[in-house]
Amino acid sequence: MENKAPPTLGARFFRTDAGGEPVRDWLKDLPVVERKTIGKRTAQTVEEEKMKNPNIGSDFDDFLAQEGMLEEVTAVAVKRVIAWQIEQEMSAQKITKTAMAKKMRTSRASLNRLLDENDTSLTLTTLAGAAAALGRRIRLELAPV
Repeated sequence: MENKAPPTLGARFFRTDAGGEPVRDWLKDLPVVERKTIGKRTAQTVEEEKMKNPNIGSDFDDFLAQEGMLEEVTAVAVKRVIAWQIEQEMSAQKITKTAMAKKMRTSRASLNRLLDENDTSLTLTTLAGAAAALGRRIRLELAPV
């Protein structure tokens, strides 16, 4: 019969500002039998929690994909970054929304949609126009998953 090594359980102990780890120190002071019992019970609890919640140990993208929300959340995140970058550049160049809309040859309402971090209906034409109005260019790339 093959002896399987017990599973290892990664743990992070509380650390004081001075760098001490009182829980680790307490565990080290316990008899070996008690430490093994605590370790087995902790591992068992972790396994039980994993069975209750399949997302334990997975990354957030896996969770979003499982919930069918990954593409939508990614689109909103990208739009928030783009809107923030445009607003930062407008601020750095001291360009008002009215002046920016005029430079883009568009309406103030259209610019507001561009800067609305939750409105993901952004066209590349609008984005290119905003970049040109700020003396910038667009750089997009497909990245591996």
